Amino acid sequence: MNPSTEEHIKKRDKESEQLLESYISVLEQLTTKSSKNKGHIALAKSAAKGNKKAAETIASALLFGDNFPQDIKAAKILLEFLAKEGSSEALRNLGFMNAFGIGFNYNQTKGYRSWEGINTPKSCEPALANYRNVADKMIATFDRDNLFPVDKVRLVYYMEKYGSANVFTDRNLYQYSVFLAGRGNSDAQMILGLLHYTGRNGPALDHYKARYYFTKAARSGNTKALAFLGEMYFKGSVATPQNNITAMKYYSAAAELGDPLGLYGLGLIYLQGKGVPVNYNEAFRYLNESAARGLKNAQAQLGLMYYNGLGLTKDYETAYRYFEMASEGRDPLAIFYMAQMYSTGTGVPRSCQNAVQLYKYFCELGSWSEMFLSAYKDYERGQIESALVQYLLLAEIGYEVAQSNAAYILESGQVSFRAICVATNPYTGTHRGESVNHCG
Repeated sequence: MNPSTEEHIKKRDKESEQLLESYISVLEQLTTKSSKNKGHIALAKSAAKGNKKAAETIASALLFGDNFPQDIKAAKILLEFLAKEGSSEALRNLGFMNAFGIGFNYNQTKGYRSWEGINTPKSCEPALANYRNVADKMIATFDRDNLFPVDKVRLVYYMEKYGSANVFTDRNLYQYSVFLAGRGNSDAQMILGLLHYTGRNGPALDHYKARYYFTKAARSGNTKALAFLGEMYFKGSVATPQNNITAMKYYSAAAELGDPLGLYGLGLIYLQGKGVPVNYNEAFRYLNESAARGLKNAQAQLGLMYYNGLGLTKDYETAYRYFEMASEGRDPLAIFYMAQMYSTGTGVPRSCQNAVQLYKYFCELGSWSEMFLSAYKDYERGQIESALVQYLLLAEIGYEVAQSNAAYILESGQVSFRAICVATNPYTGTHRGESVNHCG
C-alpha cells in the first residue's frame, strides 16, 4: 500500500475513534445523576444503546435548547458522529450550523452578504475568505455522493406549467418503474437501484434494495448496473461490506463491455492502491479511456493527477483543461479545484470574482441543500408554512431559487403574516405552560 494512503487511513481511523469516544462521553454526561430530569436520562440511555432516533432527538434539542439546556459543542459532537453513520437529519443540522457559522469559525451567510453587499459593504475578498473556509471544510470530508447536485424546483415556473392538480409525481414514476422492472426491464431495474442507492427523487435510501435491483439488472447484462455494484463494494455499505476484490470483479466486467463508470472504478482502484499496488500508469490508462467516453468524474480525476503530479509531470494548464471539461457536468471536485486555482492564481490569472462564483456553487452542494427536497415535498403535501421556513433559511444562505420560492409563497398569500412570524420567530412558543407570543 502507498505509505501516504496508509497514513491517511490510520489518521481517518484515529479520528473516527476519537469521535466515537467523544460521542459516548457526551451521552454518559447526560445519564449522570446530576441530571434531575428522568426523561432526559432515559432518552440518553436509549441513545447510548444505539437508538439513532433518540440520539438525533438529543442532538437537535441540545442545538436549539429545546427541553435540554443548549450546548452547541455537545450538539456538534453528536451530529458529527450521527452524520458519519448516515443520518440525514444530522447532515441537515450540521449544514445549518456550517452555513451560519454556529460552532464553526467560518460562515457561508457572511460570504453571501459580503458578495451581494447586504447590510455590509460589497466586497469580493471577505466573501472569498468566508466561502473558501466553508469549501475547505467540505473538501476535507469529501464524498461525491453527498455533493450530488440537488434539483432546485422554482415554484413559480412549476405552478405555471402544471398548476396544482393532475401532476405526474415522483411516486407515480417510481411505481411505473417497479411495474417495468417486474416485467424484466433491466433499464427500469437499474434506475430503481440508482434511486434507492442515492435516496433521491422519491424512494428512501435503501442499499439492500439498491443491491437487489442492481443485481437483477446486471444478470440481464446491464453494464451500468455492474459498475454500480462495483462502486457499492468499493465504498462499502450495510448491504455490501467493503471488498476490493469483489469491487474489482464488477468494475472489470463493466469495463470489458466499455462502460465508462467501470473504467473509472478500475482507474480509482489503481490510483488509490485498493487491493492492488498503486500503479499510476494503469490508473491513467483507465481514467483516460473513461474520460474519453465522456465521464466527468474521470475527467476531474485526470485533472487532479496533473495538478498534483501523480505519476505525471505537474501541468496546471492541462489540469485546468480537464477540470473545465468536468465542470460542464457540474462535477464538484473539478469546481473546487478551479476555485482554488483562481483564488491563488495557480495556472490561471488570479480572479477573486471567478473564485467566489465557483466556491459559492461548490458550497451550495453541501448537505444543507437537501432541504430543497424536503421543502418541495412539504409544499406538494400542502404543508406551506414548513416549506416556507425551509426556503427562508436557504434564501438567507444565498440560494437564489429559494429566495424566489419564498417570495412566491409570500406574494401568493398562501400563508398569513402571523403564521410566518410564529413559524420563524425564535421568541414565540411556550414558557411554564403558558403561551408566549412576540408576533403581536
